[in-house]
Amino acid sequence: MKKLSILLLIGLLLWVCGLQAEMIIVAADGSGNATTIQAGINMAAVSDTVLISRGIWTEAVVIDNKPITLGSYYIVDGDTTHISQTIIDGEDTRTGIIIENCSGDFETLKVIGLTIRNCRSNYYPLTDIYSNGGGIGIMRSIAEISNCVIHHCRAYFGGGHQRNLFTCNFIW
Repeated sequence: MKKLSILLLIGLLLWVCGLQAEMIIVAADGSGNATTIQAGINMAAVSDTVLISRGIWTEAVVIDNKPITLGSYYIVDGDTTHISQTIIDGEDTRTGIIIENCSGDFETLKVIGLTIRNCRSNYYPLTDIYSNGGGIGIMRSIAEISNCVIHHCRAYFGGGHQRNLFTCNFIW
């Protein structure tokens, strides 16, 4: 009986914690909570979802020490057309998404249902940690990348993603 009570209490705590996660809508037209992806990420707390509206987004995207979910409306309705119409474009000048220090004990950073294109990172020998991963640069993090299209990306190491991704799951 005592074990059952403890299991029920743990289940209740997990359920309550799950209710605290919020969905932050990013829409360029101002109809959401933020007008840029980075502003949405900055508003997010651990476990929140940053939902990106369709469009071509040409901004630097950095997720630092914040295991969240970042994705298109594919997350909501499973419509695969959102993947090709929600684009992070590096304009051949920067890494598409930089993920660093996101290795939470209970939460995993997730990137779901995006197209990441035309990205690159520069080569600065022994000085620039962002020289890896043209499309997605992942440093000191655990990340799950799923249902994404990554193309036309280049880097000194790992054009589409950082070369040594021992703690990253790619699900296509």
